[in-house]
Formats: sequence, structure tokens, C-alpha cells
Amino acid sequence: MPVAAASEWVRNFDRQAPTARVTALGGTRYALQLGGALSPGWTGSLARELAARRISIVRGWARRSEGARWEAQLLLELLDARVNPFHIDFLALARTSSAPRRLDLGPRLQAYQLDRTDDAVELAIRAADGVGLLDALLASFAFYSLFPVEMTIETRGGVAHDFFRLQRTGGGPPSDVVVAALEGTLVDLAEPC
Repeated sequence: MPVAAASEWVRNFDRQAPTARVTALGGTRYALQLGGALSPGWTGSLARELAARRISIVRGWARRSEGARWEAQLLLELLDARVNPFHIDFLALARTSSAPRRLDLGPRLQAYQLDRTDDAVELAIRAADGVGLLDALLASFAFYSLFPVEMTIETRGGVAHDFFRLQRTGGGPPSDVVVAALEGTLVDLAEPC
């Protein structure tokens, strides 16, 4: 197989059907592009399964455009040289499920900002990065039946600078009770001043 063909894996390019494409960037870094119809919890499922395989999401973005249609681009870094991303079915990872859980006190937030908009709640966080941080955050949001409709992930100098635009499972803004509960969790996780 030619090197160019070995550096990409492409799956299903129907416009509505989910697609995944991996491109080697050199060293231990790979680009992952996802698109198409995906379930509300796909981001958390993918983050959890990548963390379990010791694959770090260094930076990227994902946003829902219409209905269940998503676009995402993620920069991945392999922390285990034995992992071959061309043998991973990323769409299957995004479809796995697990019970949502409240974020434990493992990851400490250095800072957060929570704002309400007409149709969502927006959350910016800063925390020491580590494999599993994104999974923990997304699982905690799902515990409150909140799912990102947009997110931006970036790691700079070992610090995660992440932004999430969250809505209820069926769309729309969360209730005051849910926002208060989420903020209570964030307060519990904030590093003491």
C-alpha cells in the first residue's frame, strides 16, 4: 500500500451518514475529522474511549449545524506508541454509551465562567490538562442532561482552555435548577483561592 494511502482512513462519505477521517501529521500526532448525523452524547463517548486508549485530544472544535448533523476537527496525540489510529473505528467509539456521572474531585478547575444565553448555557474552563479531563467534564454535563452543541478544546503549556455551549438533550436552554446544580459542581471543583 502506498504511504499516502496508509496515512488516511476514510469511512462513508454520504452527506447525512457519519464520516470519520484520520490523517497522520507526523510523530505521534493525527488529525481526526468527523461529520454527519451523530447522537447528542457522542462527544462524551468519544472522549471516554480515547482516554481509555491513552489518546489525548490536544485541541479542536465540534459544532452541531442542523438537527443531529455535526462537524468536528480534533488534533490527537498518541501517548501509547502501540496504538494505531488507522485501526480504530472512531464512529463506533462515538456510539458507545455509559451512565452519566457527576464530576469527582480529581480534576481541579483553575478558573471557570458560566453564562446563560437565550438558548443555551456557555461554560469556559481552565484546568491542568490530563488524559480523561474532557471525558470527566462531558460525563458531568450529561449527568445534568446537558450536551454540547458547540465546543472548543485547546491545551497550552499543559493547561486546558475549553469552551462549551450546552443545551438540554432535546435542545434549548437548561432550567434554572439545572444551571444552579451545574454551578454547584463547578464551585466544588474550583481550586481554592
